[in-house]
Amino acid sequence: MIGTSPSATQMVAPILLTLTVLSLWVAPRAWQTLLVITFVAGCASGQLTWWAAGLSLILLADACYGYSNNLPWTSDWSARLAKGAWLANIVILSIGLATHVLPGFHNIQVLPPTRLTPRSIPYDQWINFDKTLAGVLFLGFAYRKRIETAAQLKTALSRSAVPLVVTLASVIVLGGALGYIRWDPKWTSQFWLWAAINLLSTCMSEEAFFRAFLQTEIERLTPKRQSGAIIAITCSAVLFGLAHIAGGWRYVALATVAGAGYGAIFYRTRTIEASILAHFTVNTVHFLLFTYPAAAP
Repeated sequence: MIGTSPSATQMVAPILLTLTVLSLWVAPRAWQTLLVITFVAGCASGQLTWWAAGLSLILLADACYGYSNNLPWTSDWSARLAKGAWLANIVILSIGLATHVLPGFHNIQVLPPTRLTPRSIPYDQWINFDKTLAGVLFLGFAYRKRIETAAQLKTALSRSAVPLVVTLASVIVLGGALGYIRWDPKWTSQFWLWAAINLLSTCMSEEAFFRAFLQTEIERLTPKRQSGAIIAITCSAVLFGLAHIAGGWRYVALATVAGAGYGAIFYRTRTIEASILAHFTVNTVHFLLFTYPAAAP
């Protein structure tokens, strides 16, 4: 990972990465071209290693495409074996990319460890090519029901309003009860960079995996059960919580509750955009009004 302040040249690939994410909605026919250009720029600037990063991304793209477009789950053992292999590849590669353990990615640190206020613990921020590109591949190959019109977005937002308020209130109350967050309103110019990375990388990639992929597939595999949706939301929420284990058990509890809310919003609206925006809203309220990322001891 690159832990120094990025130069203007090093920012070319992150800018292209941002355009690649946005193109999923504003120019859906161009996202694959922009992805290739981003990869080339990342390799040229030393932020990506062409053979290692390229291999991981190609394998994930193939698994997402193969799992979503071929061989439905049937009683035929060979079809189930192929489907299972694609599923295993998706999970393994996704975890590897999200936890930054796969080689070939030299992510950029854009904020060194910093205390936003004296009441908060330090936090740093990175532009994570591996995690972000995994989200792009999910939404590009495995999930194609993206919102296309303003009317669709308006409907999704209206249907997500109530569960979002419930989710936000639940997370705040639980976070305060656990002592993880405290009231700490603030404004900092760092917000804009934080917001861009949080929305277009963190929220997009996490919702792409946990909701658009995991929750959708778990629900699809339990179609004959009336409780299939509840099982899917619960499983994705628990796994989402466990993915935050590095922050401690209190963080796991908060992430699980938040994940259940995002899952309910995704189920209610059937749009990944609604859960992404809900995730971003909760994070923004946390950042602006409470100790971020957590209260200092």
